[in-house]
Amino acid sequence: MMNKVYYDAQSAGFYLEGINSQIPSTAIEISTEDYKVLLSEQEKGMEITPNENGYPTLTAPPALTQQQEVLIAYSNRLSLMGKASDVIAPLQDAVDLGDSTPYEDALLKNWKQYRVALNRLDLSTAPDIQWPKIPG
Repeated sequence: MMNKVYYDAQSAGFYLEGINSQIPSTAIEISTEDYKVLLSEQEKGMEITPNENGYPTLTAPPALTQQQEVLIAYSNRLSLMGKASDVIAPLQDAVDLGDSTPYEDALLKNWKQYRVALNRLDLSTAPDIQWPKIPG
């Protein structure tokens, strides 16, 4: 059986009897079932915030701003371009050495077209971006 669980709205923290040596005087006892649900949902992205009585409740996180969406898109593009460059490098080496196969030539062209398409994306429309398909 789990020890008593307390939530303190001022510190936005949980305290477990027998584990935490000091429990704030403003903390209120909550059920172990509520505690488990709160932590489980927090792991899925929900936020724990106190209600008007100081009891912990689940709330959806605030929506991302347009600027945040654009920054995420830039980060994603940078990652995808890095992966494309990693694939392109050995294919380009084979071409440079005159040792490429027709399949490698075609693959190199596809990956370069993909990388160019990534570079030309208008990220200011994030999150509504039509990302190019990764070459197969």
